[in-house]
Amino acid sequence: MPLPRLHYDPKPTPAELGLRVTVCIAALAEHDKCIVAVSDNKVGFTDFSAENLAIKNIPFGGGDWTAMCAGNDISHADPILDHASDLLREGWAKQKTPKRRRHTPDPRAVIDALDNALNWRLQREIETSVLRPFGFTAETFRRQGRQQCTETQHAALCAKINQVDLGGLVFLLAGFDQRGIGHIWSVNGVSAPHNYDRSGMFAVGSGAWPALNTMAFHADAGHLRFRHSSVESVVYCALTAKFMAESASDVGKSTFAVVLRKKGDKATQFVKEPEVAVVRERWKNEGAPRFPTAFIVTELGSLIK
Repeated sequence: MPLPRLHYDPKPTPAELGLRVTVCIAALAEHDKCIVAVSDNKVGFTDFSAENLAIKNIPFGGGDWTAMCAGNDISHADPILDHASDLLREGWAKQKTPKRRRHTPDPRAVIDALDNALNWRLQREIETSVLRPFGFTAETFRRQGRQQCTETQHAALCAKINQVDLGGLVFLLAGFDQRGIGHIWSVNGVSAPHNYDRSGMFAVGSGAWPALNTMAFHADAGHLRFRHSSVESVVYCALTAKFMAESASDVGKSTFAVVLRKKGDKATQFVKEPEVAVVRERWKNEGAPRFPTAFIVTELGSLIK
């Protein structure tokens, strides 16, 4: 029996509605013993947006890691993190890992769990949105697709499978190994996970480029050294990078900032909104890029005539 024609009208997905989150920043400080994580709390939709709607900084991997996410469809983030946590627990159970060591899993295990969870979610999305209407699972389509479909139908389904994605979702993972050394990774499920320990900082989301440019400028100018500078210097740099990222249309002014240390006293310190506001005001008055009006009107005017 031939399969039904490849024509149906699915409901708009969150990605099509524009459910997107926008900038997440992580940076190392104090000889890799501290991690500074900054993000906005804004969720943007196609025609409107809302501040303070999403906390993008989620404890993960036993407590010494945080997962920040950005992309056009954040509805996938929680199922992915839940599944990754299940994979970590399964790994601990198989290896009979003592509970005291589960708070400091090997970074490779954390990264692999999240990468595998992204792939799992993508396969679920393919099965649900493409294969299920035609009575297939991923496994049955691999084994029987060519036999049960015409060549045209099989090619059309393969094309639809190749179009499925997770809305550009990317995770910025930051955490500590057993020695208390901080690490930064990005995981998107499309390419192999990327490590940013050597640079000591990275950002993801639609506001990533202005944020990265700002941090790179400060490092190049010698204002600080990521990985080695004081936590105060890195907090200031990460916050001002987030302020610069607000030029991106989706990035909100609300700010979530936290300083992470290995478990112990003051393992987590939140930079509260009033404190962020103080930094923003000083940055506006002293640190933000200036526009030298007097020079432009007088000296530059004579130079370019």
